Amino acid sequence: MYKKILLLLAILSFIPNIFAADLNSKTTQHTGLEITSPWARPSMSAQGNSAAYLAIKNNSDKDYKLISAAATIANNIELHNSFVDQTGVSRMIKIDNIVIPAGSTITLAPGKMHIMLFELQKALNVGDKFNLQLLFENADPQTVEVIVKSGN
Repeated sequence: MYKKILLLLAILSFIPNIFAADLNSKTTQHTGLEITSPWARPSMSAQGNSAAYLAIKNNSDKDYKLISAAATIANNIELHNSFVDQTGVSRMIKIDNIVIPAGSTITLAPGKMHIMLFELQKALNVGDKFNLQLLFENADPQTVEVIVKSGN
């Protein structure tokens, strides 16, 4: 009985740490990846599209690769890169991954690399929040809470 009580106390001691986690700035201890400033643009309507932005800091001596993202808010999610073509028109293209080199920070931002959210389940309005899971080729997935806001 004494061992069961000690085991229960040990388990309960971890619960405050779980609830105290800050989803807006998360570091995976064994990889050294830190995700900060996640946000998304409002959508025009339900079933519309949006884009999510954030920064990924690689505090390790090893390169990491973001290969996809997932969220229940959208039916389809893709990694994209924006560019201006030879005629001066802004375009975007789907990309397979985003490499986060060792000791560097990659910023996903408007007009640059970003995460496209297609076929939304509901309209995204300023102040809404949703969870976005980032999937890496060589690291554990990380989930961040994304806030919807306008502007940069």
